[in-house]
Amino acid sequence: MKQQEINATIIIKSPDEVDSNRGKISAQQARLGDYLPDLQTVIDTARYFRDAGFNVRPRQNCINIAGSTTQFEAMFGVQFGQQMDMDGVGYRYVPELLKDILVRIIFPGLWSHA
Repeated sequence: MKQQEINATIIIKSPDEVDSNRGKISAQQARLGDYLPDLQTVIDTARYFRDAGFNVRPRQNCINIAGSTTQFEAMFGVQFGQQMDMDGVGYRYVPELLKDILVRIIFPGLWSHA
């Protein structure tokens, strides 16, 4: 049985970036362009996902990744078909490297949280 490939957009910020350019907003309200991570953060985050086996396309201030449902479930500790709550169960599975920089994960057509 072939795994379904899933695409996601990862909104990230620099570790020292406190507020978005729209001020204090929740992760669920974050949109593309709200945070402006430095180039090294984009490179390091893209490399992390690439090394984890995802197909990675860095953009100016976010990263698009693609992978199988199994890869996403293993990375974030969730089961597709269940709601992913990054403030609860799912957030515990965010890799340590990403905890200070990951703002939101957008899964077009499925669900989105972070």
